[in-house]
Amino acid sequence: MRLSTKLLKLILITAILSGTLLVTDVNRLNIPEEIGRHHLFSILDWEVHRLPNKWSYKIKSLIKNDHESKSNRLENIYSYLDTSKNDLDQLSRPDIEASFESLISDAIKLEGITYLNRIIFPPVSISLESAPYILITSPRDKIMRGDEALLTSNISLQQVIDIENKLMKQENLSSLVIPVGGIATYPVIVTKSNDLLWSLQTAAHEWLHTFLFFRPLGFNMFNSAEMQILNETVANIVGKEIGITAFNMLLADSGKQTDLCKFINQPKLKTHSQFNFSNEMRDTRTTVEELLMEGKIDEAESYMENQRLVFNSNGYPIRKLNQAYFAFYGTYADRPGSISIIGPQVEEYRSYFNGLSEFVTNISKIDSYHEFEDSLLNIKAQDASPKRTHTNSTVVPFICE
Repeated sequence: MRLSTKLLKLILITAILSGTLLVTDVNRLNIPEEIGRHHLFSILDWEVHRLPNKWSYKIKSLIKNDHESKSNRLENIYSYLDTSKNDLDQLSRPDIEASFESLISDAIKLEGITYLNRIIFPPVSISLESAPYILITSPRDKIMRGDEALLTSNISLQQVIDIENKLMKQENLSSLVIPVGGIATYPVIVTKSNDLLWSLQTAAHEWLHTFLFFRPLGFNMFNSAEMQILNETVANIVGKEIGITAFNMLLADSGKQTDLCKFINQPKLKTHSQFNFSNEMRDTRTTVEELLMEGKIDEAESYMENQRLVFNSNGYPIRKLNQAYFAFYGTYADRPGSISIIGPQVEEYRSYFNGLSEFVTNISKIDSYHEFEDSLLNIKAQDASPKRTHTNSTVVPFICE
C-alpha cells in the first residue's frame, strides 16, 4: 500500500509539472524566436525524451527499496567532480543525479522548507547536462527585458553573432545570447561544473523556482518586471543558503582522505591592480542609465564597449556589454549588474527571520511587489530588529582553509 501511494504521488507530480510546460511551448513565435528559429530549444521535446527515463529510474528504485547510503552519495558526487573521471557518460548519470537530489533534499529538510515536517514538494529532481542558452532582448533606448528565446547549447559563436546582428539591423533591438547555469524545467537542468558549491547552489536556486510556482510569489512572477526581479533575487538568496547547508552536510560525511574543498572556485577578493568588479559594474550601469535617460543612445553604447575592454583587461572576459546584458543580469538584484533597490530590500527582509523556512514561508505568500513593500514596512513598524546577518557563499571558503 505504501509503495502504491508513492508511485501514485510520482505520477501525479509528473502530470502537474509536465502540464504546466505544455502551455509555455506554443507554436506562435515571438521576434527573437523567429530569428533564431533554426536553433530553438524546445522544452516540450526535452521533457518527452528526458522525463520518462528520469521517473522510470525513480520508480525502479522505489520498487527495489534501494536507499542510497551517505558513503555512496559522497563517492558518486566526488567521482562526478574529479577531473580525472569527468566523463559523465562513463559513470552512472542517474546514480549521480540521484546523489545530488538526495543531498539537496536533506539540506531542504534540515532548513525546514517542507510540508508536514517531512514532505518536499515538488521533489528535488535534477538533470546534469548542458543548459540551453537564452537569447535576451532589450530596447536600445532603455534597459528593459523584452522577448526572449531559448537556444540549443550547441549553437556556434558565429551563429550567435548572426542572430544578434539580425535583431539589431531588422528590429533595432539590443540582444545577447547568454549561456546559463541552470533552468527551472522539471527536472531542473544544471550545467556540468567542477565547482561543487556552485552546482549545489544552482540546483537549489532552480528547485526553489519549481517550489514557488505553486505559491503566489512564483505564480505571479511574470506579472511585472519587479516581480521577476523579486523572484530571481529570492531564489539566489535561498539557493545560496541551501547550497551551503548541503555542502556542509557532505563535508561532515567525508573523511580526511576526501578533499571536497578543492572543488570550490574561491572568489578572488583582490587583483594586482585592486580592480573591483562589483563597484565598476554598478558604476557602469548607473552611467549607462543616465546617458539613455538623456537620449544619448550612441554615446551609451560606445561607453559600454569601452568599459567592456576595461573589464577584459582586468581579467573579466565579457563578450558583449550592452542594454540586453544589463536587462538580464539586472533581474538578479543581488548582483553587480543591477541597480534595483529590490536586492537590498530582500536582504533586509531576510534579516528579520532566524530560519530560512520562516523567510520562505512569509515571502512566498506575496503576490505583488506592492504587497512586498507593505510587508517590509509592517515588519519595520513593529520595531523588530534584524535577527541575523545574512549568510553568503564567502562563508564556505573559510571553512575550507
